[in-house]
Amino acid sequence: MLSILLTIALMAANQAGTVSGPDLLQRGKDNFRAAQYAHAVDDLRAAAEALLSAEQKQSYVTTGKLDTLPQLEESLVYLTVAYSKLGREDDARETLARLAAAERIESHYAALPLTGEVAEFPAIAAQLSPALQLPNNPQLASAEPVSAPPVTSPAPAQTIAPSPAPVATASMTPAPPPAQSAEVAGMTREEIMREVEKRVAEARAQWEKEMTQRLAAERASMQKEMDIRIAQIESQARHDVLGNIRRADLLANTGHLADASEIYLSIANATAATREAITEAGIGLYRTGSYADAASALRRLGTFARGEEDLRYYYAVSLYETGNVDEAGRQLACALPYLQVTDAIERYEAKIEAAMSRQASR
Repeated sequence: MLSILLTIALMAANQAGTVSGPDLLQRGKDNFRAAQYAHAVDDLRAAAEALLSAEQKQSYVTTGKLDTLPQLEESLVYLTVAYSKLGREDDARETLARLAAAERIESHYAALPLTGEVAEFPAIAAQLSPALQLPNNPQLASAEPVSAPPVTSPAPAQTIAPSPAPVATASMTPAPPPAQSAEVAGMTREEIMREVEKRVAEARAQWEKEMTQRLAAERASMQKEMDIRIAQIESQARHDVLGNIRRADLLANTGHLADASEIYLSIANATAATREAITEAGIGLYRTGSYADAASALRRLGTFARGEEDLRYYYAVSLYETGNVDEAGRQLACALPYLQVTDAIERYEAKIEAAMSRQASR
């Protein structure tokens, strides 16, 4: 869904100043009705930009809602017709693509308050983007056309000759006009139509390539913003965990062992807890004498790495205190060669060995 939002966001931005999106849309419609199509294009483009601001895009990413979508689609309809009246078919075609992308987010076209002043919009859409499938807009279908200008301004007859410019004509007569080249004069109607289709396909492929590149750049920018935000959230989460561990340490040091154990346990059992957080919580549970919970937390660490022999020792003691003598002996045997032996370690070594001997003699 994010890629659809980014597609319709690729609009050439005019600075809208302090004028709101709805006001720009109304001003664009007023200029459109006055046949001031160049001014209408400027206002409608600015309206579309204002109706899809950075804040609204971010809101859509986080909430899945875009409240300005109906007005955005209305501005795109008027902008398409305005471009067409100015003979700017490529811009009109790109605007239709944005409308299609907006419809894929949430369809509003059928309910747009469209009037006869844009009655030619369906014909423009059918000509410039045959693959575009829009629902019927009853209000537009029943409206009386305000005027019926041609879809595009008249253009001189095009000559089909080897050139990079795409050829786009609605129909072609069997007999070529006198201005046509000798090459065209010798072509049949079917050959001419094939040439037209070829050049239209080439132009469309070029347009799609450019749109893909622009979309990829916008997606990369959005992904970078999201990565930064995620990093900020993760940093805050780590800060919160460390703060809770310090609070539990303070409670433990002041004799409030039950309260401290409760905090340690919630950290150790958190679904997204890091290895660092589980380690600190496991040590805290060991020091408060919550051996069963300590053993469970330290078990979540999996394989102990070299340098973590102290954790393996805490694990061994917790296992012994909860009755798992054999496993306690194995863990202690792995840890002892790397530990600086203290009186406490010697005492637990003796206890564990004595317990293992009693089990073996039974």
